[in-house]
Amino acid sequence: MKISEINDTTIREIQKLYEQSANMIQFRDKVENLFQGSIKPYRANAIARTETTSASSRASLETAKSTGFEGSKVWNCVPDMDTRETHMMLDGRTIGMDDLFTWTGKYGYVQMDCPGDGTHGAPAGEIINCRCYPTYELDI
Repeated sequence: MKISEINDTTIREIQKLYEQSANMIQFRDKVENLFQGSIKPYRANAIARTETTSASSRASLETAKSTGFEGSKVWNCVPDMDTRETHMMLDGRTIGMDDLFTWTGKYGYVQMDCPGDGTHGAPAGEIINCRCYPTYELDI
């Protein structure tokens, strides 16, 4: 999870809510209820969007790998004014399935396995509210 400054019990509760939610709106509402109105709706939205994007990207990548997919992964962004400049620069970048997307930007050197990935130390500023997604291309 990409949420910081909360205890492990709360993180486990948020993970459970995510697993029990049918969609991002339901997840957002459950997060908001968890904090009993002490969390602003925009913050609950950000948590829901961030966790949903991260989980979806990771699941997509792990599914491709587990099926023995022989190809490359591609970073895709939503090309609008809300997309980070660094993510716009990654749009269309194609790399090997086991390689990391890397770049240097506002937060220094960043590495991600897929959009929303924080396992390689990517800063929250590159993850929170990200709407990017991976696609895959067969190696020909």
